[in-house]
Amino acid sequence: MGRVRVDRLLLGSDWPYAEGVVRPTDFVTDTLRGLAADQVRRISRDNALELLGLTARR
Repeated sequence: MGRVRVDRLLLGSDWPYAEGVVRPTDFVTDTLRGLAADQVRRISRDNALELLGLTARR
């Protein structure tokens, strides 16, 4: 992932996908492979909730 911190990344789902993959889930399964589960959850969910001021249900 280079030097970008996981608390600064968001997973998008608009077409065309900015992540450069066929399906948004490919970004999680391919690009984020090797990251810890909490880091993947932060990128794919928690960062957007925080940005929007929403509370996550667990």
